[in-house]
Amino acid sequence: MAKKPTQNQSQSSLMALQLAWELGFTIALPLVIFVLVGRYLDKYFQTTPILMLVGIFLAFFISSYAIFVKTAQISKDLEAYDEKPNENDKKKTITK
Repeated sequence: MAKKPTQNQSQSSLMALQLAWELGFTIALPLVIFVLVGRYLDKYFQTTPILMLVGIFLAFFISSYAIFVKTAQISKDLEAYDEKPNENDKKKTITK
């Protein structure tokens, strides 16, 4: 019989899922927007595929920067969490 996950494990799983969802949108949204805008401008100026490729590169750099910022924020949060005293340390007692 499978063990029921604890509340802490469930919360960690939800946080991981949230992070994966955010990173997916961070990558996909700029790519879709800049490719569509680049494609439209290519048709308008008849420069196919130059502006669409520029859009792809812009999306890559914007996504990379956004992921860098998000990773730095997560790192900062983890450092603050590690420095916070653990509640379990207070409850430990020595038994004989």
